[in-house]
Amino acid sequence: VARSATEQWDRARRWWQLLPGGEPRTTSVDQRLHERLLLQVMTSFEDHILTGLESALDTTSIRVSEALAVIAFCELFEVDAILESGVNMAFSTEIWTRWLDRRKTVSDIRGSVNGSNGLRQIVAVDKFLKPEAWDRLAPFLSKRSTGGVTVKLMEGDSRVALPQALSDIAADGAQAVAVVIDGPKHEAALELARDLLAAPGGLVRFAAIHDVRGFERGPRAVAWRKYGLRPFFFTDAPWFLKRFAWLDRNGDHGRSRCTNAGLAGALPCAVREAEQTSFLPPGG
Repeated sequence: VARSATEQWDRARRWWQLLPGGEPRTTSVDQRLHERLLLQVMTSFEDHILTGLESALDTTSIRVSEALAVIAFCELFEVDAILESGVNMAFSTEIWTRWLDRRKTVSDIRGSVNGSNGLRQIVAVDKFLKPEAWDRLAPFLSKRSTGGVTVKLMEGDSRVALPQALSDIAADGAQAVAVVIDGPKHEAALELARDLLAAPGGLVRFAAIHDVRGFERGPRAVAWRKYGLRPFFFTDAPWFLKRFAWLDRNGDHGRSRCTNAGLAGALPCAVREAEQTSFLPPGG
């Protein structure tokens, strides 16, 4: 009996069947609470962010599933301002902007973890701002005078610029701030997160740090304690990948090209996509 390309894709992408423990599931209370939070935000995330969002122009940008995790915790902590270190092509910056710029419907408010409106401001810093970043954010930059979210792009050292930006948005009336760090890397990222979390006023609710898989376990894990940090969520957890990695397929927000690959090509195509979205380090 011949199977369709779609069916072969669906079977092949169950990569977790290759794991010794079988299909990963949420087991701890923390994991189940995290999963529930992510699912609660998912519908609004798809409607307000994925609809109309152009794919990332490079392979180093934050993954869509990782962005979902950041947005979920922004909702949990009622964030009204986001500080970002590392802009690159501004793919992630656009996601944060779309989220803070959305107009909540009645159903959004009822299903939302919080109803915060607040300052709605984003400050994103990089040593050098690429033209592609300005182009991607141009529609939002033009909204400043019409009551939309305020986006500020800055060139400079984020270790200097972000503490000052935090002080500025506090003076502007920010109530809760999230920090996203995708550069500097390694322990410098942990140090920056510590400095912002410990800033006077306690406005920073959490810091999301990209590319810290190397600190998750083993000898380097002591770095969290060294900087007084406590990691509580990693986006390379098997249960998270199993549940949400479909968002990352092809960089096309879950729409797979393998369904059109033909019967003979579906399985190899699916294996390639599974390698791209499941086994490569997602950054954590």
